[in-house]
Amino acid sequence: MPHHFHRFVSAIIAITLVGVVLPTRPAHAATFDVDRTDDSASATACTAAPNDCSLRGAVITANATVGADVINIPAGTYFITIVGPGEDGALTGDFDLTDDVTITGAGAASNPGWRRP
Repeated sequence: MPHHFHRFVSAIIAITLVGVVLPTRPAHAATFDVDRTDDSASATACTAAPNDCSLRGAVITANATVGADVINIPAGTYFITIVGPGEDGALTGDFDLTDDVTITGAGAASNPGWRRP
């Protein structure tokens, strides 16, 4: 085989190994701003559009997003109304966090607590 071909193959192997050996950058954190107080498993868009991100929806979306995320919860009373079997997707019952999530809120004085109606 020609000498140039061997040099080309060696270069391709070196580039491939550099991509494997170098550390990858961590995924950027996504931020989800809760903008409704009802308990909805379908309000998972969590965009800048109003009324599209419930607390449950933010947890579901954060679980589906790679890397550490942030959920911002404004002041308010959040009723947890969706009951169901013990599953691990946060679709029913408790909120299952399956990834790194930082939850920030307005503080205990402005959030009187989590309760069922």
